[in-house]
Amino acid sequence: MRCKPIVCTQERLFVKIQYIKILRSILHLMSKNITIYCLFILSLLALPTTGFSQYGHFRFDYLTTRSGLSQNHVNCIFQDRDGFIWIGTYNGLNRYDGYNIKTFHSANEPDGLTQDAVNVIFQDSEGALWVGTDLGLNKYEPSTRTFSHYYNLYPDSTRHIENNIRTIYEDSDGKLWVGFYGGGIKVFDPETERFLNPEEVFKEELLPGHAKVNEFFVDQSGNYWIGTENVGLVEYNPRTEVIKRHVSKPRPGMLSDDLISSMTKDANGNLWIGTWNGGVNIYNPNSQTFEQFDPDGTGLFAQKPITDIFIEGNTAWIGTLGNGIFSVDLTSGEINHLLSDAGQVQGLNSDIVWTIFKDKSGVVWLGTYGGGVNLFYPGSDAFHSYRYSVDGQRKLQSCLVNAALELSDNTILLGMLGGGVRLFNRNNGHFSSLAIERDDNALNIRCLFQDDRKAVWVSSDKGLFRFDKDLKKKAFFPLSVGEGRLGDKSVYSVFQDRQGNLWFGLWGAGVRKLRSEDIDKAPDEVFFRSYETSHFAGNTVWSFFQDSKGRLWLGAGNGLFRYHYEEDSFVQEKALGNVLDGISISSFSEDWVNNRLVMGTLGRGMALMDMDDKSVEFVDEKSGLLRNEVFSIHSDAAQNFWICTNNGLSRYDTRNEQFRHINVEMGMQENELLNKSWLLSWGEILVGSNNGFYLFDPSRLVDSPFEPNVVITDFLVNNADKPLMKKDNLIIANLRATENTFSLEFAALDYRMSDKIEYQYKLEGFDENWINAHAGNRRVTYTNMDGGEYIFKVRASNSDGLWTGREKRVEIKLASPFYKRLVFQVLFLFFPVGLFFVFLRIREKKIKSNLQKRNDLFNLDLLKQERNTLENRLNEKEMEFAAVKIFIREKEERLLALRDQISEALERARPEVKNTVNRLLCQIESETNNSEARQEYLDNIDLLHDGYIDRLAKAFPRLTQKDLQICAYIKGAKSNKEIAAQMGISSQSVEMSRYRIRKKMNLDSSLTLNDFLVRF
Repeated sequence: MRCKPIVCTQERLFVKIQYIKILRSILHLMSKNITIYCLFILSLLALPTTGFSQYGHFRFDYLTTRSGLSQNHVNCIFQDRDGFIWIGTYNGLNRYDGYNIKTFHSANEPDGLTQDAVNVIFQDSEGALWVGTDLGLNKYEPSTRTFSHYYNLYPDSTRHIENNIRTIYEDSDGKLWVGFYGGGIKVFDPETERFLNPEEVFKEELLPGHAKVNEFFVDQSGNYWIGTENVGLVEYNPRTEVIKRHVSKPRPGMLSDDLISSMTKDANGNLWIGTWNGGVNIYNPNSQTFEQFDPDGTGLFAQKPITDIFIEGNTAWIGTLGNGIFSVDLTSGEINHLLSDAGQVQGLNSDIVWTIFKDKSGVVWLGTYGGGVNLFYPGSDAFHSYRYSVDGQRKLQSCLVNAALELSDNTILLGMLGGGVRLFNRNNGHFSSLAIERDDNALNIRCLFQDDRKAVWVSSDKGLFRFDKDLKKKAFFPLSVGEGRLGDKSVYSVFQDRQGNLWFGLWGAGVRKLRSEDIDKAPDEVFFRSYETSHFAGNTVWSFFQDSKGRLWLGAGNGLFRYHYEEDSFVQEKALGNVLDGISISSFSEDWVNNRLVMGTLGRGMALMDMDDKSVEFVDEKSGLLRNEVFSIHSDAAQNFWICTNNGLSRYDTRNEQFRHINVEMGMQENELLNKSWLLSWGEILVGSNNGFYLFDPSRLVDSPFEPNVVITDFLVNNADKPLMKKDNLIIANLRATENTFSLEFAALDYRMSDKIEYQYKLEGFDENWINAHAGNRRVTYTNMDGGEYIFKVRASNSDGLWTGREKRVEIKLASPFYKRLVFQVLFLFFPVGLFFVFLRIREKKIKSNLQKRNDLFNLDLLKQERNTLENRLNEKEMEFAAVKIFIREKEERLLALRDQISEALERARPEVKNTVNRLLCQIESETNNSEARQEYLDNIDLLHDGYIDRLAKAFPRLTQKDLQICAYIKGAKSNKEIAAQMGISSQSVEMSRYRIRKKMNLDSSLTLNDFLVRF
C-alpha cells in the first residue's frame, strides 16, 4: 500500500488555456479581416527578442544514478519509523539517509533480495520492513542486514507470475494482505510465516487467481478497496465479508475504466480512483455512484494514464504517465500543470511521475521513470526566478543585474551591467527598456535612485542621468573634472538625506554633494561639493545611511565616517580599539532595539557597533555567516537582518543569534550573487545575480519545527563493518580488547537541505566537551582506546539550524587487555611485595624451624635432666621404700625367732593352750614365711642397690635362685642364723651354701664372701 503525499507544480497550463482562448478569438477575427491579420503579424515582429523569462518558483533536487541510486526507474518510495527513506527500483532497493545511498540486490545471494524489481515497501506495526518484488516477499533483518524470503503457495511459486507482489497492507490482527500481479490477494501470517489458504480466510472467492492487483486502499469506514488491472474494482467489508464488484460501463454513475492504478480519498470521504484509460473517477459513498473528474470539460486527465493521486486540503495532485503532474484547486477549479522543460534549471526532469511521497519533514519526493527521484523543499516557492534569455533561449553568460529601484506604480527598474536599464511591470510580468544612449559605458549601470521629487537618477560608467517621474525627459551629467564638477569616476551610490541633499559616492574618488535647491537645475548650472580633505578621499564610497537620530553615516573603502552638519565635514568614527579602521564598509542598517549601528563589510562579515560605548561585535563565517563579503543588509519588522553575500542570502536573528541561510538549495540558481539585494515596499527582497534576479518573499519562508531523528548509519571496528545490537531501545556495542579502534558515522534524517545540518558529538569517558561537526564531516574515529565503558552521544540541528532535544546514544563496552585489567595491574603492583612477603615468610619459617629445633634440643636436654632428676628421686624413694621393706622383713624375722621361742615354751603348756597358740603361730608362719615375701625381698635389694641381683646373675650365671637369695641376705648383712631362720633351713645348710657360692664365683681364698658381696 503506497503513501501519497503532496506534489508541487508550476502555473503553466492555466496560462496556456487563457492564451489559447485569446488566440482563437484573434484567429477568428483575422479570418474575417485581412487588415487585422497584417497588424497582428507586424505586432509580432515588433516584439523584443530578448528579455527575462519567469521560471516557475518550484525547484527540484535530484537523486539519480549519479547520486548512487541503483536505477533511475523508481517504483516506490517509503519512510520507515527511524526516518530512513527507502526507494524501490527495477534494479534493487535503496536506503537513503540524506547523504549516502546504500543499495540492496539479489545477486543470487541466499540472504539478499529474492529479485531486484522492487514494487512495494511496507513497515508493519512491529517495525518489521517488508519488501514486495517481482519474485516473492522479503522481510528485512536490520541487525544482520539480510532478508528472509517467502513465496506463494504454488509448488512452482519461485518461478510463477503469482509471486509478483504489488501491494501490502496489515490488518488489525497483524496479518498481511498481499496483492499479486497475476495471483490475486493472499493473506500472510507473520507468526507462522506462511501464506494462508483462501478457504482459511474467505467464505467465497474474493478475487480470481489470475487477478492482477495494482492498488489496495482502506476507506474511512474500514472497507477494503482492491484495484486491479483485469477484473475492475472490488469492495470488501472485512466485518460482514460482503463483496461488491465494480466494473466499467458506458453510462453515467459507473466506473470509466477497469484498469485501476491508484486510489485515495478527499476530506469529504469520497474515493478518488486513478485509471489507465479513463482518467480520474470520484466515488461518492452516499450515492454509491462514480463520476469522472473533468473540471475544464476537455478530458484533460483522460489523455494519459494516471499513475498516482494525492489529496491534501483543497488541492488534488495527480501524476501521469507522460504528462507530468497536475494540481487542482478543488474550491476554485483552477488547474496548474508541471511539465519537464529542458530549458528550466532544476525543474521536473521527467514527465513520467510514477509515485508521489511526502516525508515527515514536508519534503516532496517524486519517483519518475528515467529521472530518478525529484525532491521539492517546502518554502522554496518563496523565490520567483527571472532569468535573462535571447529569442526565448537561455543564455548562461549574460547581463548581470547590478542595481534595482522600485517605483510607485509597481514597476521595478533593473540596472544591468552591459545591458542598460530594464523596466519590469509586476502587474503584467512584461519587460521593456529605458531609452539610454547606445554607448557601451552608458549601458554599464552602477546604481539607481529616486529622489523626493520622483526624479530617477541613473548612474553609468559614462555619467549620471536624471529622468523625470514619467521617465520621459532626461538630463545628463558627464564624468568630468574641475571645480563643482562630478568628477571622472563612476557613481556607485546615491543617497538623499532628510534635509533634501543628494549625496554621491564615487569609485575611488570620495563624495560629491548636491544641495537640495540645485537638484532640479540643468547640468551646467549645478555645483557638486567635494570633500577632498576628508580621510576617505581617494577611496570608494559604497553606501550612506541616516539613522533614527538623524546622524548621517558614510561607508568607505577605508572605514566608517560621520557627517557633521554644523561644520559641513566628515570625521572618521573611532570604534573601540579602532577595529573599523581600514575596513571596507558596503552597507548599513540599524538595530534600534539594542541601539547598535549595523554594517556590512567586505571581508569581516557584519559589524554591530554599540552607539554608547563604541564597542564592535563581528558576525562572520566563524559565527555561521555564509561569507565574510557582505553586499547589503536589510531589517524586517521582526528585527531580523537579511544579509546578502556572494554565496547567498542569510537571515540573522539577533535574539538568539541564529542564522537561516537561503541559497541554491532554497531556489536560487547559483550561489555566487556577485551583487546587492534591495528591499521592496511589500517586504519583498530583490536579489540580483549574474544571470537575472530573484524576488524573495520572506513571509512565505517556512521555518521548519521538524526535529529529525539522529541515527548511526555506520559502525566500523578496525576498519571493518560491525553491526550494532539493539536491546530495550538501547544501542550497544560489545568489543574485544583487540577492537580498540572504532568509527561511527551518523546522520540526522532531515531531507530539507541536509548539508545545512550541524552536529555535535561527545564520547563520554574520553571527550571532555561537545565537538562541533558539519554535515560533510559526520564520521568520527577513535584509535587505540583503553578498555572501559563509553557512551557515544550525538545531537543535531534541523536544516533551518534549530537544535532539537533528540540525542542518540551508543553504549560501547570495550574489554581491557589482560595486562591492563585492574586485577592484573593490582597483581603486577603487588607482585614484588608478594615476592618479598613470600621471601620473608620462607625466611621466617626457616628461622622458626631452626629455633624450634634448638628449642626441641634444649627442651630435650631439660626433659632428660628432669627425667634424670625424677628417676633419681624415684630411685631414692624406691631405695627408701626397699629399706623400709627390709626393715619390716627383719621385724618379721624377729617375730619368727620369737615364734621359735614360743614353740619351745609350748612344749610345757597345757593342751588347750597349746592348740590355741599353735593356731596363732601357723598364721604368723603363713604371713612371714612365703615365697612371694622372699622374692619381694630380693627385688627390694635389687632396687636398693641399683640392680644388684641382676648384675650378680649376669656376672655369675652358675648361681641358682637360692644362691642369689643367700647373696642378697649376705648383702643385707644377715648372719647365718638369720639367713637360716628367714629361709627355713638349718645353719649348717647356710654354711654349705656359702661354700658352694665361693666355688661358683671362684673367689680367692684371701677374700671373704661377705666382703666381696658387699663391695660388688
